[in-house]
Amino acid sequence: MKRRQIAFFTSDWNYELVGETLRGVSRYLTEHSEVNVRVFDCFGIDKQSISDDALVYEIYNEAMLEEYDGVIVQTHQIVQKSVLGELERRIRESGIPAISIGVALGDLPQIKSDDFAAFKEITNHVIEQHHARKLWFLKGMEIYDGGGEAILRRYGFKNDAERAC
Repeated sequence: MKRRQIAFFTSDWNYELVGETLRGVSRYLTEHSEVNVRVFDCFGIDKQSISDDALVYEIYNEAMLEEYDGVIVQTHQIVQKSVLGELERRIRESGIPAISIGVALGDLPQIKSDDFAAFKEITNHVIEQHHARKLWFLKGMEIYDGGGEAILRRYGFKNDAERAC
């Protein structure tokens, strides 16, 4: 039986998130010896001030996509849209199935969380179940939030937090 080959592309500072995905993939692989996953990771390096930033993504070009049966993309932190666009173009040209986790790749299937609803639910839980009345929201630098997730989380928090005060 021919082993199925899956290419997994990642670049994310949040290795907790990527780690969870890879743990799920690993669990799947223990039960499916006919599948092999190769990970292409540039280790979340994103430096907006460096003009040759694309060099850190050169690992993506190592994958000869015609050798794969499918692609998983989990790259929240790609600063250079040209890198993401080139990866999408190569995936489309290969004709193989692909899915993206978190980041939109044109009209390819995407798994994405509802950040507004999640933070609204978390905030509501803290208020209702733990009777919190003084809430604080710590946020990162939203300027780097290309997908708007941080802003949606803040709005979800504020939506319910105002009624607790």
